[in-house]
Amino acid sequence: MNKVERYFVYATMGSLLFGTGAMIVEVIARRCKLSFVPLDEIGGICMLVSAFGASSYAFRQGRFIRVRLLLERFPIKLQSTLNVLHAFFALAFLSYASYLWLKLIALNIKLKTYTASLKVPYWLLQTFTLICWVLLLIAVCEFVWKELREKTEGQEKK
Repeated sequence: MNKVERYFVYATMGSLLFGTGAMIVEVIARRCKLSFVPLDEIGGICMLVSAFGASSYAFRQGRFIRVRLLLERFPIKLQSTLNVLHAFFALAFLSYASYLWLKLIALNIKLKTYTASLKVPYWLLQTFTLICWVLLLIAVCEFVWKELREKTEGQEKK
């Protein structure tokens, strides 16, 4: 799993750099009363890749933005329980969102929808996003498993 995540991280970094450059060129071109519509679309696709590509890696590394102000007010044992409950909520949400995303992919395949200027099928971009969500789902499952195992091992020691 680490190799797959690493490839997604590299794709995300490259996409972020290229997409940012494409967006900057498009903004400058618009100021000069020009427009490169495909360039704008390429920048948008790169931003999609950079938004979802490294999400599972960021979760595993603890790099997600968290607001822990309320959680830190609770006792340590309750914090661990709330973390697990929150992870179960995240699992439920990601599972449902993935199901809806699959339906959307099927609809776009059926309707044969494409992006405006590059004529890239929407289902291709949506499949990439779905793969990223599934990787994130696996990372959250591993987190829940690890937390539950630590809780049970801690209770057995007592």
